[in-house]
Amino acid sequence: MQRRTVLATAGLAVVAGCLSEPSPSETESPTAENDPSESERDDSEKETDADEDGAPDTDDEPSTFDATLSFPSYVLGMDEQFADEARPNQIVALEDLEAPAADAVEAAIDDGSYETETADDDLLEGLFGLQYVDRNGTVYDVEYTMPEYVVSGHDVAESEVDPDRTISAMDDTIRMLGVDNREIVTAVNTVLESFRGPNGEGGASGHDYRATVLDEHLESFLEEYDYVAYPDDGEDGREPEGYVELELDHEDPGPPYTVTASRIADEQRYGRPVVDVGTYPDPAADALRVAADRRSLRTDERPEGIDVALEDDAYVRIDGDVYDPTLETVDHDAVPVSLEITDVDPEERTFTLEVGSDGEPATLFGGAPKPFGVLGARPVGDGDGDANDGRAILWTDSYEESGHVHVGERDDEPTIGVNDIGITTLLEPGDPMRETYEVREEWGFEAGRYRLEDALSVEWGGDLEGLGDGTASSTYPFVVSLTVPPFES
Repeated sequence: MQRRTVLATAGLAVVAGCLSEPSPSETESPTAENDPSESERDDSEKETDADEDGAPDTDDEPSTFDATLSFPSYVLGMDEQFADEARPNQIVALEDLEAPAADAVEAAIDDGSYETETADDDLLEGLFGLQYVDRNGTVYDVEYTMPEYVVSGHDVAESEVDPDRTISAMDDTIRMLGVDNREIVTAVNTVLESFRGPNGEGGASGHDYRATVLDEHLESFLEEYDYVAYPDDGEDGREPEGYVELELDHEDPGPPYTVTASRIADEQRYGRPVVDVGTYPDPAADALRVAADRRSLRTDERPEGIDVALEDDAYVRIDGDVYDPTLETVDHDAVPVSLEITDVDPEERTFTLEVGSDGEPATLFGGAPKPFGVLGARPVGDGDGDANDGRAILWTDSYEESGHVHVGERDDEPTIGVNDIGITTLLEPGDPMRETYEVREEWGFEAGRYRLEDALSVEWGGDLEGLGDGTASSTYPFVVSLTVPPFES
């Protein structure tokens, strides 16, 4: 079971795993002035707070604790997309290459090709493992004709195999990728298909492994082994169904040696065009940036100008990441659940979140502990830093009581680990579920205003306890707005 970890420090909560937010952007985050979600704050929140005597709060700090609930009608989602070709871990920035490989690739980009009569060791070393290069945001596919080491595989009969020079396809040297065996894993899995076809048969793939430099670990491996038994060697696992012989050659096409670089379009990498967020009008661009920072933007107002992005048959690029934007309109009245805040206690800084079903059974699906999972809130209205800054955890005793949540300490700061599971909760009419949350300084809260954005995943109708036949489903987004007065020293 995979475990997620939450690290909470005073004034900052960093949440990993399914509770995490996207990696912080390197650009300035949207401020309160251009944050579309700020539009749904109550008028009373926008006014200057005052204490019981009518005096305004000092430095805009709330004088009393409060928790209010709202239900945004629109959810702007940003589904991150990953390239089918030239994935980020396959791309090397041109400035990270060293001469003479950098000079050769740049010449290939500028002139269409690079030629040389001699392929010296430095050039071959620089081209080793190089497939894609990024220059100023444009990705190029790099190809070359150079002297290469070639590992090939051929099916052989068991009678031709030397058991002392045979390794199982299930051996960790081949299966478990590490620092020292990367080229071994790549080479063997290129030439061997150990589980192919409808019956799981294997054999030589017909593909060759090629490299301008012979990795020392691969060289040692090939000096020790000539054959691979698949799917196993019969010693601790399945009996072998076949053997592949490994052969190493060195091929030199002769001069002139060449390097070419061809531009890879975004449509080729992602399957559709990609548009930079800056090309959209400011209101739409701001909304898209906020949604990307927070995974989604929940708001009462349809983001101005967003139709331009939604109608484009294109993805959106924000700070190097690519997203598919979607806008969901939510009719909360059509979902047979009710959510409310009860028992707000300003002295204890607690509030109770209660959910119930209206008229018919419904199920909720979410993380541990049920029904709401681990909740966190962000400060709003200060305009400082990234959307992830200052994310604080709302405390409930259920965290310690749940077998899926693990509360501890690291470097004298509290931590929470959450098992990466989903929990289904059945709601019966007249039998609501509730959870009381407390705002605590040690879990990252300071004086100010906070915003918790979340959504229930609801299913109702049909067979809720069976295969889900005839059921309907919907998200049920909600926002909890918190005002937190200063903590006593």
